[in-house]
Amino acid sequence: VLDNTLPYAASRMTMAVADERRATAGKKPTIASRVASICAMIDEHVATETPMSASRVAAVYSMIADVANAAAEARKIGSRRRKPCQGITRRYEYEELRSLGDGSTADVTKARHHATGHTVALKTIREDCCSGAGYILREACFMAACHGHPALLRLHGLARDPDTGVYSLVMECLGPSLHHVLRDRMARTGRPFPEANVRLIMRQLLSGAEELHKNLIIHRDIKLKNILVAVDGAVKIGDYGSALSIAGQNADDDYWAAGTRKYCAPEMLLEKPGYDTLVDTWSLGCVMAELLTGEALFKGRCDSDQLQMIYDVFGVPGKREWKPYESSFVADKVPVWRREQAQQRRRGQWNGNRLRELFPEE
Repeated sequence: VLDNTLPYAASRMTMAVADERRATAGKKPTIASRVASICAMIDEHVATETPMSASRVAAVYSMIADVANAAAEARKIGSRRRKPCQGITRRYEYEELRSLGDGSTADVTKARHHATGHTVALKTIREDCCSGAGYILREACFMAACHGHPALLRLHGLARDPDTGVYSLVMECLGPSLHHVLRDRMARTGRPFPEANVRLIMRQLLSGAEELHKNLIIHRDIKLKNILVAVDGAVKIGDYGSALSIAGQNADDDYWAAGTRKYCAPEMLLEKPGYDTLVDTWSLGCVMAELLTGEALFKGRCDSDQLQMIYDVFGVPGKREWKPYESSFVADKVPVWRREQAQQRRRGQWNGNRLRELFPEE
């Protein structure tokens, strides 16, 4: 699994990104370029530090819905027709059933639409954490770009509370997270998933990531808690709050250490300007390792600790590779790690890549 699945998927994703970049250079706007334009428009308004009016939100969301419709239209070929996302509804049209989770920036609630009886998930951003409407619209835009893909959480629309003016994402409601399923399995059996199950899961996740990357979107926070499991066992990637469009011109400040430390690629931890979709491939590798072993592959207590653990397995970068990071927060530590690893190599305690030691062939 480790030797074949991810390198092949990374190659396919890289080619898909290259193809889409060439397409965006043409005259006809692609989904990727439309997403980048909408995100730039949202960011420009957020920078003014003024609330978005209801009419402004409606106008931006109309463009997002057009993107979702275009994505659904493209997906008709070779698959059943997908229902495009709906418009902006009113929050009181839904009966809140129970909390599905409280994150650092948002609350997610299970709800039922009074008229249709459909069960949905409502995601509401806390006003003290982010620029509410702008944050919601960005996430809706990323979901719309891949609307209807079977391995990505589907957007239904937006809901507005007329009393507070607060907006919520209306999304499909699935079962528990893959994190919860794995923890439950470990508690019951003491064993992680067998390799055959992991292959099935990873095939779906890689397909979802490929769709995101084809549209020049980096998720940046793929982890077990952001992967939801449906009743039939299918898995879907959710939570696009940290996602980034790379179809347009991005500032260096856009490339921050988003996501969750245990799943972060080294270049993201180091906040390398211009990091690309391969950071998601790294996260998927960490997900796969956790499914196979029952625990996270790297569990650093801080970012520097995390990097040291990664380098202990894959090797400390040489002087030439490290040159772009000489002013990073671990610049004084890397030479020490490099010397220690050289000593281990001379004593025969380190052979260049310890990944196979962690996952021996059976």
